[in-house]
Amino acid sequence: MDEEDKRRRRVRAQRLAPRGRDVVEVVRHVCGIQAQDAAAARLSVRARCVGATAVEGLVRTWAWRGTLHLLAPDDVPWVLSAVGPWRETARWRQLGLDETVYARARATILGALPATRAELRKRLGADGEGQRLPHLAARVAREGLLELRLDDTYAALELPPLPPREQALEKLGRRYAAAFGPSTPRDLAKWSGVRGAPHQPGDHEPAPSSLRLLPAFDTYLLGYADRSGVVAAEHAARVFPGGGWIHPVVLVDGRAAGTWKVERGEVVVDAFEPLPDLADEIADVLRFLQSGRT
Repeated sequence: MDEEDKRRRRVRAQRLAPRGRDVVEVVRHVCGIQAQDAAAARLSVRARCVGATAVEGLVRTWAWRGTLHLLAPDDVPWVLSAVGPWRETARWRQLGLDETVYARARATILGALPATRAELRKRLGADGEGQRLPHLAARVAREGLLELRLDDTYAALELPPLPPREQALEKLGRRYAAAFGPSTPRDLAKWSGVRGAPHQPGDHEPAPSSLRLLPAFDTYLLGYADRSGVVAAEHAARVFPGGGWIHPVVLVDGRAAGTWKVERGEVVVDAFEPLPDLADEIADVLRFLQSGRT
């Protein structure tokens, strides 16, 4: 399988071409959308869903790689099980957090929901200063008790019992294969942050010719350990400038052909090469952004 064929198969697996029509179904299929940047997460949904306007009916919580993701509600239990139990980190200790602080903060957080960040910080006092709040909230979320909505409001979450982890890991292997197409065990581990899931190679028919404006942190660029087949080495610094940042890209048949941004209500493109006509895709991005303001 050559690189072009692999890219096209992955584009189909990722629902970038052809696109879906139901927001929750699309997000369920791709095993979640990275969502530490709420605006970018919405645009990732748009790229995969024809005519999308409101991005609703999803749960935003800490999932793969310990990062915020949008998930289909019925996926949350098995995803949390696959991610595994919370473990203390060096950063946790640096912030002066321990089990006593957590027990106190957990009770305060759960008693305050729903609440904004500012409201939680006020309720928590010193326990919620600086980066303490997101670390504490993420641990409560890992228990399946809390979500962080796209409007950045913390809200209570009620889940059924989590399935056995072995069962969740088996599901992860199957679902990743369906959502990411041709891949390797290293791809699965890199994207999920999980060890022990059984890898399946995954396969799909090649996608038709496609053009998509993908946002920052899109899962198509995050889903594989080796990105060289998507972003040519001479353009890598323009897409991956460092510090964990991933710029929005113009994706032509699964290959990054430029970057883009919105300035003063207009889409501005920085092309790596001559591009096909972007008018329809640009119009759809602007339509989607406008729909979110009404």
